[in-house]
Amino acid sequence: MTVTGKVAACEGGSDADEVSIETSKETKAVDLKGSNKYTIVFKKIPKAGRDATATVTCEDGNTYTDEFNIKGAQGTEPVTQKRNLEP
Repeated sequence: MTVTGKVAACEGGSDADEVSIETSKETKAVDLKGSNKYTIVFKKIPKAGRDATATVTCEDGNTYTDEFNIKGAQGTEPVTQKRNLEP
């Protein structure tokens, strides 16, 4: 299961620095390295899906979060879910 998307600038105007997505079974993070796009791969998402919280850390130290459900694969094919994050 792959979650991918774009990250909006933070409320203070600073760029987003990192995206972390946490579920009840795993937490994954990615450094944005000056980009506004992210891709995070999960291994423990059941067919029914799993609730997740994305936390975006801004260059100025502020954060914002977004809660959503990561949908699991219904078969053997890899699944990609797009989720754009914004404050």
